[in-house]
Amino acid sequence: MHCRYRFSQISVDVGQLSMAFNTEVLASLLFRFRLLPQEIITDEDKITINTPGVFRLWNNTDEVPWNKIAGFNYRSGIIWDKVEIETRGQKPSVIIGLSKANSDELRKVLQSIVNAN
Repeated sequence: MHCRYRFSQISVDVGQLSMAFNTEVLASLLFRFRLLPQEIITDEDKITINTPGVFRLWNNTDEVPWNKIAGFNYRSGIIWDKVEIETRGQKPSVIIGLSKANSDELRKVLQSIVNAN
């Protein structure tokens, strides 16, 4: 009440929050030394970032609820883009090697989320 944080749900169109895409394979090979790209899945509750390890022997999954996002860093490259999603009290979740179209779509959603909070 005193910090003026709004605990209500996010006022963003649910259709806008539902996305699923992968990072580029060549970018994954160059930046992460893996042939398996990251998988990004979003829904009305959270963004999920699956980062497969070597030969899919392990899989790191970051689940970030929309209401926990404090901010994000967006770096636009010549070919691929990078997004770091910052959460309250945790290390940032990094998505590297996004195509221009996917990164632009994700950036717009993140901007609306951050502005709503």
